[in-house]
Amino acid sequence: IKKVEEKSLIKGLSLAKWHGRFEIISEEPLVYADGAHNKDAAYRLRECIGLYLKNYRLIGVTGMFKDKDIDGVASILGSEFNYIITFSPTEKRGKDSSELAQIYRKYNTNIINDGNLQKALATAISLASNKYKNENSAIICFGSLSFMKQLYSYFYNRAIK
Repeated sequence: IKKVEEKSLIKGLSLAKWHGRFEIISEEPLVYADGAHNKDAAYRLRECIGLYLKNYRLIGVTGMFKDKDIDGVASILGSEFNYIITFSPTEKRGKDSSELAQIYRKYNTNIINDGNLQKALATAISLASNKYKNENSAIICFGSLSFMKQLYSYFYNRAIK
């Protein structure tokens, strides 16, 4: 086994990216992607929100699978957002967005059920651009790593228009 110098190790780690974990995918509007789909990941996301977005108006966009601890994640993250917009993941295991909205309503009264990811993102961008246009705001998409490709495509296509 070849020995790696500490300096090289530190440089390599500083350049590493972990896609889908509190990752900025758009700067205008400010959008984060985080695959948080269990309680541990929800606690980590809440920590990041507290560290980096303390004075921001936050809009959550979430879709989750039926077999996940949705109520556990909602109990940790539900009150962190000014609005939460739910959608149904397209995969067979996806939780229906209206059922997801119902769960989140236990922790937040500002819930919008938009059905699909594209509509949910459009609603989130509208809120950030209009309702919070004179304030710092951020959109955080969370709940599964499964929709990250769609998320990246949406903002990539939006950027090149």
